[in-house]
Amino acid sequence: MFQENIAKLLGLKADASEGDITTALNARLDTGEDALQSQLGEIGTALGCEADASAEAILTAAQSVSAGKDETITALQASVKDLSATVTSLQSDSKNLWPNSLSMAQSAKAASV
Repeated sequence: MFQENIAKLLGLKADASEGDITTALNARLDTGEDALQSQLGEIGTALGCEADASAEAILTAAQSVSAGKDETITALQASVKDLSATVTSLQSDSKNLWPNSLSMAQSAKAASV
């Protein structure tokens, strides 16, 4: 029963031999490793590693990119805070300037009448 289920899962006939099942399993395992290794190499290349970089080198590169982003985010947050303070200051200044300008315009209009 178990052998039949495994055979079906591998896309084989239910009465597949143990040898056929073993061959199918090995083919799947080989394909999976090759695909993972290929993807790891592509990730390494995207991180600036050499094409034949080790998994350890790729991991180190990924960790350093992550650490750099933390610093970048902190710097961006500080910039946003500074800009927010500047905008608040400008808004406050403009509120103080506009009423005076309005009063001066009203006074000039009243004087001309």
